[in-house]
Order: sequence, then structure tokens, then C-alpha cells
Amino acid sequence: MVFSERNSPVFNCVDKNSLGQMPIFEHDQNYFNLYLDTFTENWKYYNQFFKQGLNVVSEPFYNASTKASLKLSNLFNEIMQNDKDSFNINGSYLIGDIVYLVHFETKQGSDELEIAFYMFHKRGMPIAFYIESYRTNTLNAWVSNKFDGYFENNAESIKGWIMNYVSTVFVISMFKKYADVETKVIDGQSKLKDNKDKFINDLKLPVTYLDSKWFTNIVRSDGFMVSGHFRLQPKKSNGEWTKELIWIEEFEKTGYTSNAKINE
Repeated sequence: MVFSERNSPVFNCVDKNSLGQMPIFEHDQNYFNLYLDTFTENWKYYNQFFKQGLNVVSEPFYNASTKASLKLSNLFNEIMQNDKDSFNINGSYLIGDIVYLVHFETKQGSDELEIAFYMFHKRGMPIAFYIESYRTNTLNAWVSNKFDGYFENNAESIKGWIMNYVSTVFVISMFKKYADVETKVIDGQSKLKDNKDKFINDLKLPVTYLDSKWFTNIVRSDGFMVSGHFRLQPKKSNGEWTKELIWIEEFEKTGYTSNAKINE
């Protein structure tokens, strides 16, 4: 897998802090004739957050995070409702053919919210963006004409369509944070060979490849069957209690527990 200006044009833009000569779908040309400067200026401001992590999401990682989505949504709601902590998600995520750039920020003890979310095709064409900022009192959204028919042509419908994808990135980001997962970090301008995988990163920023082979607390025993499921396990880290997402394999309930590191 190669990450370079040619093979990863969106990551390259994030790396260089410039959209450059951005390719545009033909049916979006009229929009960008009018609003290219606004699109570019907003993107450039928020790129300081997008470049905080370049992530490539493998299919197994995506499937595993989807499986955990309900638990992660409950955790997110718990954080928000109980005002337990400030909550931030920043970075860039390549999932399949789409690159998602996200900045999400809430502050403890405040209703203030800031979100900037951009979607690009992996070849560089813009697909959508959404900005909601308490700092500038801005609410702005756009979706490519390529997706006409997926929603009604009004602000609420567009926001709903975009927020579905925002939720996907939230789940993946939280899965990375709370689960014990396998990651491969390819430093800027370096190579990495791991078993059968070979990675080449010609960008200056590091790229993280997310996989899903590593979990903890695999439970097996004799008795009645309990289906496999995710659980948020209390965990003490640096003297403070937090929660870690763990995978419990399907097991027969008798109270016997054994530990393992790898679930393939």
C-alpha cells in the first residue's frame, strides 16, 4: 500500500495544507464557480485539525466497529448527557473510496459545539461539507449534485444525510480510542513491512493503518450459550477510572473465564 501525492491526493492536500488544483465533478462546476474561495478558506482553517491523524480503515476494522456501534453510541450519549468530559474528534479517515475529514469539539460545562466535516472521493473530488461553529455563528452545508435524489433539497434533509456519515466516523474514531485494536503506524517518508503487508509512505505526516485482530478478555466455558458481544469494561489508567471497549466471544455461561490477546 502506497501513500503519495499520486495515490493519496486528499491525504497529500492535508499534508501540504493546500487543496491545490482540486478536481471537481462536472455537475458541481457551477457551485464551485461561485463558492470555491469560501470552500477553500474554510477547509484551510480546519485543516489544522484534519492533519492531527491520517487513518486508513481496513474492512475488518470497519466491520468490527460497526458491530460495536450501539455500545459506542451509548458511551457517547453518556459522555454528553452527564457532562463528564470535553469531547474531541480530529483527523482524516480513508474508508473504502471515501475520505472523511472531521473536527468535532464540545467543552465540559458548556453547550458550545463546533463541527467541521468534509467528504472527498479518494481521487480528490469534493462530495460534501458541513460546518457548525459557535465561534463564528456559522451553519453551512453542501452536497454534490452527484447525490441528487438521496435527500430532499432543504437544509434539514441535507444535514441529516451528512450526519449519517459523521456518525460513521464517530464510531470508528471511538472504536480506535476505546478498543484494544491493532494499528500499524507508517512514519512520514518511510517504509514498513509487516508479515505479508508492505507500506510505503511518501508523505511527511505519519499514516495509521487500522486493523481489528486484537481484543481482550475472550470468555469460554461450559453451560448455556451467550452470544458474542461488546462490553464497556471499567479500567484504571494513570490513577483515573475510564472505560475500555472489549469483545466477549460467544460462550457457554458457567462462570469460567480465560484471557487471550488475539481473536482472528
